[in-house]
Amino acid sequence: MDTKRFVKIAVSCFLALPITYCAFAKGYNSGPEISGVVTDLYSGKPLPGVYVVWHWSGRKNAGFVDSQSICYRAAIATTDNSGRYVLPSWNVFNLGLPYIYDKKDEVQIVFKPGYSNSFTAPLASSHKDHGPLDFKLPQFRDSEEEYIKVLWQAYGAAVCTYQNLTIDKRQKAQMIDYLSIIRNETIKLQSVKDRHQLLDACSELIKQYKQY
Repeated sequence: MDTKRFVKIAVSCFLALPITYCAFAKGYNSGPEISGVVTDLYSGKPLPGVYVVWHWSGRKNAGFVDSQSICYRAAIATTDNSGRYVLPSWNVFNLGLPYIYDKKDEVQIVFKPGYSNSFTAPLASSHKDHGPLDFKLPQFRDSEEEYIKVLWQAYGAAVCTYQNLTIDKRQKAQMIDYLSIIRNETIKLQSVKDRHQLLDACSELIKQYKQY
């Protein structure tokens, strides 16, 4: 290889480095393992079958001045017989995502049929390295009209439908099961006249998750 050609190739590679770095930074995202135990607020007993839903979100540019808040990853875990849940650590490289800044991750809901969503827990947002994160849930003891509000909150926690959402197959199946449980709980509320709105919303969101 002659000297001029070598210099030309070397300069081209050097100039490409910022572009390569920006592309990598743009598409790479990760998160640590998150785990803990969910117990009954009053008895202190561990609760199996509790759904813990977590979102990763941030802001992306939407023009020269404006920015837009997006949810770019959703994760869900179910507690075992000892009340323990684990959201595994993750890292993905997805060039379909825009550059995201002001990133944060936070719990969206801790849900179990027959329980309130008014969980008690330490502040859980904008953490880079979570330690054990435990939750305590009180049983729900109110009217059907109030319970459908709990179910609407549970539904809202599943709404993380950015077009390039990153979610693996196992997580996707769990999210669909979670929405199906919300829908089944809603069907039981015969005295609530507008329950069909939530039923339709759950069915539509299940369709969206099946398309990912």
